[in-house]
Amino acid sequence: MKIRNLIFLIILFIACTNAEIENSPDLATDSQRNWCYGIVNDISVKGLGGNFDLVDLRQQLQVAYQLYENETDSQIEVSMEKLLKQLEDKIPEGMRVCKIWADMMEIK
Repeated sequence: MKIRNLIFLIILFIACTNAEIENSPDLATDSQRNWCYGIVNDISVKGLGGNFDLVDLRQQLQVAYQLYENETDSQIEVSMEKLLKQLEDKIPEGMRVCKIWADMMEIK
């Protein structure tokens, strides 16, 4: 019986922790995350190749990284592959950068 209660408490704790991360107003919403993922994937796969829209979006992403660094007093590597992985795994650092970028681009 004690093991059953312990397992229940662990599951409850994990569920609450994940819900807190996913519902944070400082992190990207699902639609923002999908938008970020799509753009970053396009940049990674297609490259910039003279596509002025992607060049502009890439520059705005760089600004979002700078704002994140100023906000957190940290230096982070700008990497498309790393950001894709962070968005896939809903890592708070990547989700925050995405939120800043999406807000700059007025993506809801």
